[in-house]
Amino acid sequence: MSLSPPDGLDPRAYRDIVLRALEEDLGGPLGAGRDVTTDATVPAIARARGLFIAKADCVVAGLDVAFECFRALDSAIQVSVSTGDGARCRAGDAIAEVSGSARTLPPVSAAASTAAMSTYNWIIVFLPINRLTD
Repeated sequence: MSLSPPDGLDPRAYRDIVLRALEEDLGGPLGAGRDVTTDATVPAIARARGLFIAKADCVVAGLDVAFECFRALDSAIQVSVSTGDGARCRAGDAIAEVSGSARTLPPVSAAASTAAMSTYNWIIVFLPINRLTD
């Protein structure tokens, strides 16, 4: 699936929020701040996938904003949406998946949740790709 935002939502409306959330979570201006723990413990070549899972029954909202957080640090991130914005889902339902660098996904997940919504109705679970058997 393309990382382009849906029709009608201009990225200029949320890009500043995304950049501020990333700067706060990564400890400095975008590109200068790094997650030291992740860099020290995760090999540069490691790949992972992050699953957006509904924590409670909800209506999905803010995926384009969340994806912008990942895109801002790594344009190679791949996205697959199971339940799009505006759709109802039940606790435990898969909403979306992101895959890419294992160094990018975990540090960005907090900023993605912060920027996308004021209440966290989803969690992002990360799995190393080389350990998946499905």
